[in-house]
Amino acid sequence: MKDDITYIAFEKLRAIVKELGFKTEEKKGWLRINGPERRRIYLPKRNQVGRIDIAGFAAPSGTSRKLGEKSFGAVKEQLDMRAPEEKVLDRFRAVLGQMAAAPPPEKKTVATTHKTSESQHAPKK
Repeated sequence: MKDDITYIAFEKLRAIVKELGFKTEEKKGWLRINGPERRRIYLPKRNQVGRIDIAGFAAPSGTSRKLGEKSFGAVKEQLDMRAPEEKVLDRFRAVLGQMAAAPPPEKKTVATTHKTSESQHAPKK
């Protein structure tokens, strides 16, 4: 299965991130690319990268593989690296663009009721 994965130089991927102006954080073993609303992309800090994790948003159709039950934390997808290098780099750019442009996640609202006593609504004397 790993035979069909295209490995990309870490520095090429980092250059694209820098060119597009994304904020990053160096983590142990990972470069975390930060988007709005807790959207993240994780690049392993290796000379050659064969896996890119996507967390907190849905990647554009045809750019990623859904992890399903194999997901971990907020990571539900990985960039599809099964293509020639230029195609993988195009997918990476598309995912970065989606991360920046994705609508904010729906906020869950909780309905609350406020009980008032009748004395609060009684006319003043």
